[in-house]
Amino acid sequence: METLHNVILAGAFLAALGGALALFLAIASKRLYVFEDPRINEVEEMLPHSNCGACGTAGCRNFAEQVVDGKLEPARCTVNQPEQNLSIAEFLGITLGDVEKRVARLACAGGSHVAKIRAEYVGHSTCRSAAIAGGGGKACAWGCLGIGDCAEVCDFDAIFMDRHGLPQVIAEQCTACGDCVDICPKQLFSLQPVSRKLWLACRNEA
Repeated sequence: METLHNVILAGAFLAALGGALALFLAIASKRLYVFEDPRINEVEEMLPHSNCGACGTAGCRNFAEQVVDGKLEPARCTVNQPEQNLSIAEFLGITLGDVEKRVARLACAGGSHVAKIRAEYVGHSTCRSAAIAGGGGKACAWGCLGIGDCAEVCDFDAIFMDRHGLPQVIAEQCTACGDCVDICPKQLFSLQPVSRKLWLACRNEA
């Protein structure tokens, strides 16, 4: 009988403890509840889900939050189709905004067909490694090393290496995420408006 009594007592204690914890969680969920505008999910679904950062935010979710909050305009997403951005503006009842698409531009025209080679680089096949090891094999100290870190890091296949060892940017696929800008040890990439057809293709600082 004593054993049965102990079992019942333990069961009652656990039931009471469970009830108390459930009550605590219920109260805490109400006290700590943070309202999230349901329109955020709707706007996020209308975005390209590329999370490229071209809009200046941490990703598409964060961009959707700021658009719904009125801090950014839909046109700030230059990766999205214009029709989709217009749909977002109409859905939220706000102005579309006017932001010109930007693309990555390379400040170098010194491919293997024109740039002199002073030495053959043999080592870890990355531009950063070549830059550290004497600046690479090209005679031009400022030119593109031609190994293709930029093409490798591009998640949108917007950069390819041509037959002269120079990266070429496909403007239609470029999202201006800035990854190529960050990874180039020679700082040869910059983000420029797509309408700009002329730019200085050299960073010679001599």
